[in-house]
Amino acid sequence: MRQWLACLAIKSGEFQGYWNRCESPQDMENCIFIKCVHRKFLRSQNWSVISEYNWLIGNHSDELTPWIPYVATMISYQCQFFVLPCCLWNFTEKYSRKDAILSSYQCYLKHIGAVINEFGFRSRMDTMKIPSTKRTCFVSSGRDYSDAEYKKRVDSALHIVRSHSSNNADTDCVARSKEIKIRNGTKIDKKLCKSIVDYTAELLTSNIDKTSTIWSAGDTISFPDLVHQIKQDISFQCA
Repeated sequence: MRQWLACLAIKSGEFQGYWNRCESPQDMENCIFIKCVHRKFLRSQNWSVISEYNWLIGNHSDELTPWIPYVATMISYQCQFFVLPCCLWNFTEKYSRKDAILSSYQCYLKHIGAVINEFGFRSRMDTMKIPSTKRTCFVSSGRDYSDAEYKKRVDSALHIVRSHSSNNADTDCVARSKEIKIRNGTKIDKKLCKSIVDYTAELLTSNIDKTSTIWSAGDTISFPDLVHQIKQDISFQCA
């Protein structure tokens, strides 16, 4: 499970070509490489480690994607970020597509762009020339509010997180739990699935005149009514 990730924090605003200056991020004179557990990254008492840095880089940042603009907000008014979204995660759970017309990835990019705007960042979306299907990134370029408003925006930042998640904490952010609840039918017992299919087929064809030579499509039933019927059936209650 890829829920742990490395985040790069850079002191200098100029980070173009920094990979050419060193063998690894640990060797950079003006950078630190923070390998941090997701939960540790979200605790305000740990932000002092990167408080003097003004860039946060999230490269295929998995579950940290929406958190990066939040942490950049909380660190300082000068802090900017680059984020390259990968896995579709909201703050505390998997992201669910909101628009059937767009792909899941396009919906997610639209969502992240909206979150970035809510935190008050000006940002630009760009497509990187990398060998990956997930190559759309966001780069911040300052705030849409003044330095004088910064304290007020920091105070409201956690409310933005709460509006997009199940987080009701009064202090630090709450990362997702280790156990992810399966919300589809992939883990349902195969025998139970077959029973439901057979039950539904029998329900829809029970009124067909089997002596007739005229083809019949059978009855129709809505999903809510089908669920009600299944719940009322003793055999399924036992199962």
